[in-house]
Parts: sequence; structure tokens; C-alpha cells
Amino acid sequence: MNIIETGQVEELADDWRNHYMEMVQALDRGLSRLAIETARQARLQAPAFTSDLIQGIQARRISALEHIAESTSGHAAAVEDGRKKGTWPNRQNIRDWVRLKRFGGPEDVDRIAFLVSRKIFRKGIKPNRYMKRSVDHVLKFASVILSNATTEGAKGLEALK
Repeated sequence: MNIIETGQVEELADDWRNHYMEMVQALDRGLSRLAIETARQARLQAPAFTSDLIQGIQARRISALEHIAESTSGHAAAVEDGRKKGTWPNRQNIRDWVRLKRFGGPEDVDRIAFLVSRKIFRKGIKPNRYMKRSVDHVLKFASVILSNATTEGAKGLEALK
């Protein structure tokens, strides 16, 4: 029978804590890589009719083991999800888009924004699921990335045996 002294128990507990943190950090790096790859794929998949949609796609860390790929563009949700006919779009977003595209002169912005809004109201917007396609693409190799991260994080645990 092995007898463990109090000092050894504390040392063993510290080792476990350190290796646990190494495991969490390794998994966090793997999740970060997945979020970055999802954002990269989304930039490739996104329709290129406005650069602010593509430039607004980013990966960010929310907390340990929590990462997200998102778009900060005001119209990203409308592009991804589409819009049913019979609902008016946000007129300010349409004005901003008209200004960005420089359709007509400054005096024409409101008129053109109204015409575009009316067409969206009448016909809707067909969804372009660029973010979903990006997530689906990344999920194909997510298990490999997380498996590698787990293996990397578990290396220290083997030393405790």
C-alpha cells in the first residue's frame, strides 16, 4: 500500500490544476482556429456586392472556450436570411448602401433608397446562406482540429501517471 504525504497531495493537486489549464488553453486555441477559419470561409462565400459585408466578417474570442465568427455589417442578416415580401427594409441601411454605391448624386439618395425599398417590399430578398455554408465547410474538419488540440493538451497529463 502506498502512503501519500500531505505535501505530495498538494503537489499532485497543483500538477493536475496546471495540466487542466494546459488542456483548456489547447482547446481554446483549437476553437480559435475554427472561428478564424469560419470567418475566412465566410469572406470567400459572401456575395461581393458590398465590401462592408466582407470587411465586417470577423472572428473574436468571447471568453475561454467561447469563440464566434460574425458579421458586423448592418445588412448581414438580411443577406443571410433573406426577407419575405411585404415587409419594409430599414430605410437608413438602404440609404447608406445607395451612398456607398454612389447611385446618382447626393440629391437622389432618398428617391433611389425609396425605390430600392419598395422593390424589396414587393419582391423580398432571396437568402444567400454564406455563413451557413462556411460553418458547414469548417465542420468537415473540426473534429481533426479539436482532436489535435486535445492530444496536445493531454501530453502533460501522461506525465502524471
